[in-house]
Amino acid sequence: MIDRAALESLSLCNMKKLSEILQELSRTGKWKWMLHYRDSRRLKENARLSAEAKEKKHFLNWCQEAGIVEVLPYHECDLTSRDQPDYLTCLVHLQVQNISARYPVFITDTTTDSTFGKNGILTMTANSFLTCSPSKTFTV
Repeated sequence: MIDRAALESLSLCNMKKLSEILQELSRTGKWKWMLHYRDSRRLKENARLSAEAKEKKHFLNWCQEAGIVEVLPYHECDLTSRDQPDYLTCLVHLQVQNISARYPVFITDTTTDSTFGKNGILTMTANSFLTCSPSKTFTV
């Protein structure tokens, strides 16, 4: 899962690289990019305003069809009354729902507290995820 700020700063090139990493990781297990409904909707809205956002949305649609991206159903995180989702609670719920494949990675460019790690959630910056060696970083 990628937080909204990191998602918005990703270029189309980096989105493609991220999907390639996920495809490589999927050779040895189930890896998906989980996207909040609200973020998906925001990308659709932005696609009407800019060509780059339109290309990003088309790419994410392709990734969704290919099974790389999963848009989460509308839930509490997507309420417009919230400034941003409660990523920790959301990721913990996803761990429970996906018990057979529950190695969550939270990509954020903001500082997180140790609570994520204590709950078994690896946090990384977008740049560190894109430049890491998946076979070395994500072996269990």
